[in-house]
Amino acid sequence: MISGKKTVTAAAVAVRGLDGGKSRLSLELGYENKSLVKELIMAMFLDILDVLSRAINRSVMDFMIVCSSDDKLLGLSKEGNFLPLKDDGKDLNFAVFKALNEAKKRFATQSIVIMGDTPLISVKNIRDLVEIAKDYDRVVVACPTNDGGTSTVLFKPCNVMVPVFGGTSFKAFQEKARLEKVPFRRYEDPSVTLDVDTLKDLEKLLKILEDKKRELEEEGIMSKRTLKASKKILSSNVLRVSPLSK
Repeated sequence: MISGKKTVTAAAVAVRGLDGGKSRLSLELGYENKSLVKELIMAMFLDILDVLSRAINRSVMDFMIVCSSDDKLLGLSKEGNFLPLKDDGKDLNFAVFKALNEAKKRFATQSIVIMGDTPLISVKNIRDLVEIAKDYDRVVVACPTNDGGTSTVLFKPCNVMVPVFGGTSFKAFQEKARLEKVPFRRYEDPSVTLDVDTLKDLEKLLKILEDKKRELEEEGIMSKRTLKASKKILSSNVLRVSPLSK
């Protein structure tokens, strides 16, 4: 039975620090190009904030929390009137768990956790997740990545289940929901399945951004910074230093 309680939707963006994030990509590019990886992390983060700001303005969701160990990212979150939540950068699931509890304290009835490397997420995606969840009092709606991970998860209520991000987490979420008898729904969209961990992933991202620019903008995806940072990394100068892995 669906309760008549007013729905309050929070988003929690989980992003690693600028120094420690995207380790696989950093390894491919080499230490001399570490600054380019930092630029990409920052670009993706700011583009996600733009989309979620638009979702709040359109009343698709109500407020947003940013959990990170990086003071610079948290400072930018505060400037944008989002709630910054500091973590130690060691345990992603503990950080997300804290964010979910904080959302519940602020009267959220459901929370959408978004990884900080999901720059193609759109207002439509947020609306779709909310729409799926509206028929349930308890539910987990998870979005798989192309490598078996999980990019985005809606938890209703916020404490319905302890998060299990990391590795092939989509199956872990599915199994945990089964064991705990929580309804589980799968949500797939090209905007949320691409996980940017390698240069090949970045090539795919750049192709999508260039080929579908108009459609993406119409869907509420604001990825101009990510496009610029991706082009910079995939420039000929960088690739001469560290060619794409075969």
